[in-house]
Amino acid sequence: VAMVDDDQVVVPEWLEEMVAVQRRTGADAVTAPVYPRFPPDAPAFLTDQGFAELWGTPPKDDGAPVTDLQTANSMIRSSFLVAHPDVRFSHDLGKAGGEDMVFYRGALDAGLRGHYSHNAVNWEYYEGDRATWRYQLRRSLWHGNTMAVTELRAGRAGRFRLVARAVKRGLGNLVVAPLRRLGGGQAPRLRYAVTESLVGVGLLLGAAGVRLDHR
Repeated sequence: VAMVDDDQVVVPEWLEEMVAVQRRTGADAVTAPVYPRFPPDAPAFLTDQGFAELWGTPPKDDGAPVTDLQTANSMIRSSFLVAHPDVRFSHDLGKAGGEDMVFYRGALDAGLRGHYSHNAVNWEYYEGDRATWRYQLRRSLWHGNTMAVTELRAGRAGRFRLVARAVKRGLGNLVVAPLRRLGGGQAPRLRYAVTESLVGVGLLLGAAGVRLDHR
């Protein structure tokens, strides 16, 4: 079963690359990178300040084992799903998001072996009102919130640990990263710093039991 999000476009060789990694590694699931793509008329800061950097699974060697999979770009054996009827999506996370991360973490706990395809790339297009700073702010806030909700659901982190991560990520992105760039003679990328700091705010909200609607 191969899947991508409905706002993404895959490269022509996408399925062949997925299958090639699965055959070579014997994987139960294969995941691959998702890259953002902005239209030519998008504000310059979206491409100049780091917003065009990778979202999702970081780049790895082709065929490398992974423990971070996402349905936004992945393939899983149907036989694994049949053999593990308890590994299913959590419907109550449908609007909050993160159900794919909880799903794959449950599958990993059940013995799933995941591997990475470097070449089965897909592109997430940011057009219209998505090619704005406001949208990026909202996405970062939601992303941090989803991380907290899914970490708590999967039992991978407690609330105190999430709070510590939130403070570290928030201050690190808002203060430390711009100062480090300035010290190296680079522009501080303030819009990007503020946007990334909202991941920490989302983590704090999630640790406090707040779920933000993704839709």
